[in-house]
Amino acid sequence: MFFNSYEFIFLFLPVTFIGYSLLCRYASSRSARIWLTLFSLIFYSFLIPEYLPLLLISIGVNYLFGTAIIKCVHESKEEISKWSSQKVLLFCALLFNLGLLAYYKYFNFAIVNIDALFGLSIPLQGIILPLGISFFTFTQSAFLIDAYRGQVEKIDILSYAHFVSFFPHLIAGPIYHHKDIIPQFEDAKNYIFNLTNFNLGLLFFFFGLFKKVIIADYFSSIASFIFGEVHAGVTPLFLDAWAGALAYTFQLYFDFSGYCDMAIGLALFFNIRFPINFFSPYAINKFNIFFKFFKS
Repeated sequence: MFFNSYEFIFLFLPVTFIGYSLLCRYASSRSARIWLTLFSLIFYSFLIPEYLPLLLISIGVNYLFGTAIIKCVHESKEEISKWSSQKVLLFCALLFNLGLLAYYKYFNFAIVNIDALFGLSIPLQGIILPLGISFFTFTQSAFLIDAYRGQVEKIDILSYAHFVSFFPHLIAGPIYHHKDIIPQFEDAKNYIFNLTNFNLGLLFFFFGLFKKVIIADYFSSIASFIFGEVHAGVTPLFLDAWAGALAYTFQLYFDFSGYCDMAIGLALFFNIRFPINFFSPYAINKFNIFFKFFKS
């Protein structure tokens, strides 16, 4: 399920938001957070359900390591043993995270290179890359490093699962930091409907949707045609080659920029403010006025 799909816009998002709003108004913020976490997991499992256990295992293992590191930092009386325990726990946690990432992203790549280097014929594995694995792996690794540095006091499992699985950022970002997001999840005033945030969220969401559907998909059709011709053995003309390269560049930019804008807008529906980190990756940023407006 993607942000620009009919299932998301006309089914998932209304059900999630309406249920969340009703729970905020008539139940409790905790029940609303449970609802949002549950639907974030449903969102993740929509395309490849078999990888939902992988996300849950990642969340569970990292939470256990994180709480152990926090306990070690804040409760140990012996400085030397605390320091070594911190390092061992952090090393094991990062080894788990990076090992998971390396297996799913680079295992077949390593096999191809070993076959080419040594003339072997090791068969490739049928590994399907889990959606968002880089995002939730590095998000959790950053949290563990901050816990190791003593920058995390405590965290409960619901706050942690909510932080990692929050559906607007889970698939394609933007990258965020726990110090910026978890306090927003725990702020009681963020569970009261805010019309300003809702309207701003609509603006961001439809602006990003326009980037993705109208601009990125248009350039995608041009790039796909030209690259398809090259793949079929046709040598492109000079202008055609440049058109394909530029079309792919614009497709890449507007695709990810559009998704980040939609994610920012979706988070604002729930009174959560994401960092704006995809304004101008190809050029010097000259839009500080937008940052000031968004942070005001």
